[in-house]
Amino acid sequence: MLTIVTAVIVTHNPPDGMVERLEAVLNQIDRVVVVDNGSGDALTLPHDDRIAIIRNEENKGLAVALNQGIQHALISHANWVLLLDHDSTPEPGMVTRMLTAYQAYSEKDRIGLIAPEIKDENTTEKTRYLISKGKFSFQRMELKTPYNDEVLSVITSGSLIKAPVFKDAGVMPEHFFIDYIDYAFCLSLKKAGYNILLVRGAVLQHRLGDKKEHGIAGAKVITSNHSAERPYTIFRNRVWLWKRYAAVFPGFVMHDVLAAGFDVLRITFCEKEKGQKLKAVLRGIRAGLRGEPV
Repeated sequence: MLTIVTAVIVTHNPPDGMVERLEAVLNQIDRVVVVDNGSGDALTLPHDDRIAIIRNEENKGLAVALNQGIQHALISHANWVLLLDHDSTPEPGMVTRMLTAYQAYSEKDRIGLIAPEIKDENTTEKTRYLISKGKFSFQRMELKTPYNDEVLSVITSGSLIKAPVFKDAGVMPEHFFIDYIDYAFCLSLKKAGYNILLVRGAVLQHRLGDKKEHGIAGAKVITSNHSAERPYTIFRNRVWLWKRYAAVFPGFVMHDVLAAGFDVLRITFCEKEKGQKLKAVLRGIRAGLRGEPV
């Protein structure tokens, strides 16, 4: 069967260099669907028959925009969909390396998503991935082997998803405007019986928030430095996932509860506007526990 790869890129007032990033993507795949969330005249794209654009008059959120692009890609007969952020750049050969690893994999039917290595432009730290070590055990590890099929979750940007997965596992959770969309989709994918194939040497240049490194008592601490209100959606959505998947992925929930505690400590000791952010954390936890709309 002919392999048709369509990229879906969600934009919202994208940073400079968008045209160059588009060219880097088009060099590796067949088509691109750009879904713009209310940028208006701020977004200009090159004229290319391989580029389709969906313009939303307002910011509908990341999950809704991704689903718009995914639907367009599937109608256009794509059998793989590559999801990208507007500030992500695939290094040369990224897609080819991912598909080559998939073709060499002995149990292709089990793979629903292929993911690249992430190089975070904001830090010198190597990306660590959440690896399953059993139902109750997960740990974050660097990728040191040619591939890994025990990954529980990867970020949305760079995810190369097999078309049938959307029928079996669903699409992005539209009640999540932003934050934890990647976890929600990956957990749904894993619950549907698919695995994620993380491929070494297939590299995506990406910015994971506004991360900064701090030295505290000889230890390196990395902070996200989101806006003062952002912790509200982060904690609201993560609590929603805890409630939904505690019985299916108890190890993940225990791991993320600990991660939430570390996030609170990082806000308290390393970030600005800590009072507002900690209040947003509490409001988010309450909203998630009450089941308020997310």
